[in-house]
Amino acid sequence: MEKQLKDLIVEFVSDDSLRKVLSEYVKVCSRRELLAMLKGLIGLNDK
Repeated sequence: MEKQLKDLIVEFVSDDSLRKVLSEYVKVCSRRELLAMLKGLIGLNDK
């Protein structure tokens, strides 16, 4: 799961510093929080 999330981050986040922050966040946050954040980041939950 963590590897998939890191791959997603690399794929969707072009900014290196933001990518580092997100990679650190992957290690400490809950899966649900991270998925919600990633969905928001890549616009999957547009209303």
